[in-house]
Amino acid sequence: MATTRPTALQGQTGSGHGRRVISPHWFPWSVVLILVGALLLGAILNGRALLDTASSLQPGWQRDVAMAAAQVLVDTGEALHLDVPRELIDRGLGRAPTTTLPAAIPDPTTTTTTIVTTTTTPVATIAPNETTTTNPTTTTTTIIILPGVFTPTPESPAHLWVAGDSLTERFGPSLVNLLAETGVIESRRNVEYSTGLTRPDFFDWPRRLEHELTENPTDILVFMVGANDGQPIQTSAGWIPFGTDEWVDEYRLRVASTMDLVSDLVPTTYWIGQPIARSDEYSAKMALMNEIYESESARRSNVRYVDSWALFSDMDGIYSAYLPDATGADLLMRSSDGIHLTVDGGHRLADQVREAISADWPLPDASQ
Repeated sequence: MATTRPTALQGQTGSGHGRRVISPHWFPWSVVLILVGALLLGAILNGRALLDTASSLQPGWQRDVAMAAAQVLVDTGEALHLDVPRELIDRGLGRAPTTTLPAAIPDPTTTTTTIVTTTTTPVATIAPNETTTTNPTTTTTTIIILPGVFTPTPESPAHLWVAGDSLTERFGPSLVNLLAETGVIESRRNVEYSTGLTRPDFFDWPRRLEHELTENPTDILVFMVGANDGQPIQTSAGWIPFGTDEWVDEYRLRVASTMDLVSDLVPTTYWIGQPIARSDEYSAKMALMNEIYESESARRSNVRYVDSWALFSDMDGIYSAYLPDATGADLLMRSSDGIHLTVDGGHRLADQVREAISADWPLPDASQ
């Protein structure tokens, strides 16, 4: 009797007889697909760095296309949470690039409360027939209560909004979680990558701020932009090169008008300054903008400038990716690009901002 031998296409199972034979023509295509997938994954993991690179390009259609493509990679990475493993790997391998609030200017609508505290110094033991006189020490504390500031409670919480560019990506959630522990603040946050005040054609922050603060109850605004603003500004007269006197005047005007806008819409605004960066050139740009933020904040009674420069500098005032926490342990505070914050860096800045908010708002101690 004739028997039929299984062909290569008869994929039998069981003891291994007649296993399916895969055409050798498939292998070159598999290699191509694997390489394409690996390149795509690498691009997604480095999306934020690509976005920063694109934002540094000269204005034009090439920059717009590059930023749009990089933004897709960043959004994809965020949606898949691929940025977290990258940060953990960097931390594990040790790969990392090697506030004082200005005094507020009270305005006529500001309420001032004066608290006088009298303390009597304890009398030391004296010999018989001797006399001593103790003078009480009087301490006067003046508290400026801004219009709209109240004592928040669980039944009547204060509403806070954290908004800004990619530097709020780590810092925003840290602050929201920290303030949630008080039980008297309800928070929301908004991150817009590659945005600032120099390119309203790409993203118009004043317009977004006005809409958000008008449509949603907000008592406390925490705002941080500037990381992408070290570039030319386009005006009706043309492009103004970064760092020129004309640029400083125009940027100051934009900062001032934005502060005026939010001052009319929320009781208190905390404008976060830019931290020192690994690059000296980039840091110089941020220092210039910080001077504008700080000086313009000082002109408005309900806008506070929160310094982050010293917060992320070492004892010598130099950039360091690793900084000690409250226990003295060195933690990785900055991402591999030398600009953005890690999770621990976000915690560090959140602690600073909470202290600034507590100077105006009576918040319960989270530890209680």
